[in-house]
Amino acid sequence: MTKFGTAAFAAISAALMAGPATSATLVGDVVDVDYDYKFARIHYWCAAGKAVISAGMPVTTMIYRTSPAHRSAGEGMAFALSGNISGPWNAMTANRAANLCHEGSDPEFFDIGTTFSNI
Repeated sequence: MTKFGTAAFAAISAALMAGPATSATLVGDVVDVDYDYKFARIHYWCAAGKAVISAGMPVTTMIYRTSPAHRSAGEGMAFALSGNISGPWNAMTANRAANLCHEGSDPEFFDIGTTFSNI
């Protein structure tokens, strides 16, 4: 890899790891993400995905939401690394969760894979 290629790779890697700063704790197979008044659902998933990846786990590790879909005000979000929950916003890989840091929207009623456009 050229000197430019190495620098570009480092910059891109740093940008990908950037995102919301919050406290996400991984203990055993449970990830707890602290409440942040600025956070939408995607930010909690992002923090959980980053916590799993930064712990050295594979990016393909599945993360399952264990918090209720509608939390009370002031509550963070909890996730587990094992479970059998399926459906939109209930389970995704650590890589997909971490990449939500760059989505910029929270499609409330749509599946993660849905593409949106401004009309």
